[in-house]
Amino acid sequence: MTDVPGFEHHRLNSFEDKLQRVQADLTDLRRSHQDLRTELRHRSNALDARFDNLDLRLETMIEEMRRFFSRYEHIDAERS
Repeated sequence: MTDVPGFEHHRLNSFEDKLQRVQADLTDLRRSHQDLRTELRHRSNALDARFDNLDLRLETMIEEMRRFFSRYEHIDAERS
């Protein structure tokens, strides 16, 4: 290995700089990951609400169809 004054210190500083950059990148990735999880949770909740609303609407439509056909059957029975 070369015995140059300050060479080892330069390598150490360079390594520490790289390590700090990697740590900063990791922190940014964690923050982005958390943001994505939060966004996904919000979207999932919104979809759940939409499906609940759709389910309620379908149940209402089914009930209305039952009433309609019940009346139709009653009218048909009176005609016979």
